This record gives sequence, C-alpha cells and structure tokens, in this order.
Amino acid sequence: LMIDTMLFDLDGTLLPMDQEEFIKLYFKGLYLKFGQTYDFEILQKVIWEGTEKMMTNDGRDTNENVFWDNFESRLGIRKTDVEKDFTDFYNNEFSIAKGATKARPEITAYVHTLKQKGYTVVAATNPLFPKVATMNRLRWAGFDPEDFALFTTYEHYHYCKPNPAYYTEVLASLGKQPQNCIMAGNDNLEDMAAQQLGIKGYLITDCLINRANAPLASFWHGTWDEMVQITDFNR
Repeated sequence: LMIDTMLFDLDGTLLPMDQEEFIKLYFKGLYLKFGQTYDFEILQKVIWEGTEKMMTNDGRDTNENVFWDNFESRLGIRKTDVEKDFTDFYNNEFSIAKGATKARPEITAYVHTLKQKGYTVVAATNPLFPKVATMNRLRWAGFDPEDFALFTTYEHYHYCKPNPAYYTEVLASLGKQPQNCIMAGNDNLEDMAAQQLGIKGYLITDCLINRANAPLASFWHGTWDEMVQITDFNR
C-alpha cells in the first residue's frame, strides 16, 4: 500500500508555539471577554474540567456535547444562551493567544508541495476546540482551512488523542487504511499514539513535548528543517 496521506498535528507542529504561554494568553483572552460576566475562577475551573472530560471521552457522545453537558450542569447556564458569546470570543479576544505562536512560511510551503504531489493532507489536531477556533489557528499558521482535506474539531469527534480511537475516527472519515498514512506531530504521547494502529509516526522536535522523557531513538524523528526535505514517502 502506498503512503498517500499526511496527518499533521496543529498546535506546536503546523503552528509552532510555546504551549504554556499559549494557555496563559488563552485564559487572558477569556478573562477580557467574560471576566465581568462570570466568577472567572469558577469559569476557568469548569473549562479545565470540560477539557479533561473531552480528553477521556469514551465515544458516548461528541466532544462538544461532553464539554457543554459539564458546563451546563456546573454553571447552571444553557449552552444556547452563551454559544454566540463563545463564538464571538474565538473570533476576537482569542487572537491574543496568537502572541505565543510563530508561523513559519516553509511549513506552509511544504504542505502545499505535498498537496501538489497528490498527498491528502489533514490537520489532525486534538478535537478540543470548536471549528471556529481551529480555523483561526490554521490561519495564524499561514493556511487557508480549505488547504486541508479534513481538520478535526470537537463538533464531530468522539475521542481525543492519545486514545487510538481518535485516529480510527480520522481514518474512517477519510476512507484510508493505517498503512496509507503518516502522522507528524510534536507530542510523543498524543501524536505517536497513531502508531498503535499501524500509522507511521514522525516526531517533530522543534516544539517537542516529550512526556516521561522517552528516548527519541525509539521514534522516527527530526526537526522541521529535516522534515521539509522529505517530499516522497514511498521511496
């Protein structure tokens, strides 16, 4: 089977970033938007809780519903009453978090090269965010969301990385076999979990998240500068 599909993580991969700084700025943006409306400490806590619940989602519902069920029950606020405000946040205040990121034109160019060569290219980002937030992060990285055959968001997915079921869901929506795909990402736990299904993994070390300090020699790995040299994965 030919490799014809490239799955790329977004945060820290297609969009290089300082993750701790990103989270800090994300909550700063939330505070600017909602700090006057809600008890912000509680809101912050509920957002972390909802994220945790999505991370451990066993497929019983979409990540979106899992997040909002928790939000509604903890805050007694209906999703329908605040959804517009959250969409507004992701289109406005959220952009403050762009300050923790750095677009690299050579990454954007590389993705376009792979597409020209006939590869299916996917932004296999952990589906913790709504579509609006993911489209904006793709734009920060210098892409048009249309550049991707698929980008994964919380509306349609029932699992999160590192659960291999997330990758099963991605493959199903693409109609691909694991042997057709390579997963490139910067997180040895979340992104390399794809290998459990037989997807080949490539660990990008520029913004490396190496939980438990695994020896890098156990992964096919390299920097972006090394990755962009590879335009034929079937040699």
